[in-house]
Amino acid sequence: MKVGLIVECAPEGTDKKVYEYLARRLDSTIEVVRSITLINKKTLIELCGESVKALLEIDKCEKVIIAWDLEPSMSKHPPCRFNDCQSIKASLDAAQLTAPQLECVHLICVEKELETLLLADNQAIEKCLCKITGQSHNIKLPKNPEYLSNPKKRLNQIFKEHTGRMYEDRRHAEEIAKLAKLTKLRRCSSFARFAAKLQSKTL
Repeated sequence: MKVGLIVECAPEGTDKKVYEYLARRLDSTIEVVRSITLINKKTLIELCGESVKALLEIDKCEKVIIAWDLEPSMSKHPPCRFNDCQSIKASLDAAQLTAPQLECVHLICVEKELETLLLADNQAIEKCLCKITGQSHNIKLPKNPEYLSNPKKRLNQIFKEHTGRMYEDRRHAEEIAKLAKLTKLRRCSSFARFAAKLQSKTL
């Protein structure tokens, strides 16, 4: 199945690399035709409608996944998945997508951000740290990483404590994802949804 991704990051950014890698790993028969990178949540919401249209009509994708982080919020109010989804659906409506086209689109709101997925597998993080220091490391994390507040800050703390360096998403995120077990990533409901929508043979 030909799949298109819409993510919030810079061109060749972390989200693009990680989600493309995870898509291929989940199902080798999936072809990620193109990923459209929209720099942040605000831009993703504004432009996702026309981006979906391009992926479906120009790139001939059979399915489009829109993935964004729940945090941070775009307003003074707490982040809200429902509000994000409603705003994205308004953008899709503005692009005048047909009903069959809308059925090809799946929304994946990541709780709370990409780093939540990485924190699902402590052994993958330990292996990444070992590659940096040449020593073994023992990281203890909750079984459900979605309960952790500020996942990126938590990874920064771990890297600082064990290596003396900061976590660099462009450098370390894809490496941790490659070391992670899919069974552990599925502890995150948002990753489980990503996998289910991606692997479903129906639109």
